[in-house]
Amino acid sequence: SAQARAVEEGKSAEELEKEQAMYAAQKLEDSLPAFLELAWAINDRDVGRTLKNACKKLFADAGVDMEQRIKRAKMIKILGEEFHAVGKLVGKAKKEDGPGTKEEIKARAEVAVMTTMAKAQGQEANDEDM
Repeated sequence: SAQARAVEEGKSAEELEKEQAMYAAQKLEDSLPAFLELAWAINDRDVGRTLKNACKKLFADAGVDMEQRIKRAKMIKILGEEFHAVGKLVGKAKKEDGPGTKEEIKARAEVAVMTTMAKAQGQEANDEDM
C-alpha cells in the first residue's frame, strides 16, 4: 500500500500524499495540449453544425422570394470569405509564433475559465481583472 511504501522510504503519509498530488498536477499539465485539442474539435464541430442549420433556415425560408434568398446566399459567401481571410492571417501568425509554451497555454486557459465563470455569474470581465 501507499502508506507501507511511505514508511519504508521514511516519508510520512502526508509527504507521500503531497508528492502524489504534485505528480497528478504535472500529468494534468502535460495533458493540457491534448485537452485543448479535444475542446477545439468539439467547438469546431458545434460551430459547423450551427452554421449549417442557420444557413438552411436562411436559404429555405418560404416567407421570402427566390431573389431575396439569392441575396442572402451572396452575403453569406462574402461573410465566409472574410472569415476565411482573417483565419488565414491568424493561422499564419500562429505558425510563426508557435502555440506558446506550456505556461502560456495554461495562462490563456486560466483566463478563459475565469472569464467564463464571471460571465456565468452575470459579471463583466476585463483585461485588468485577469
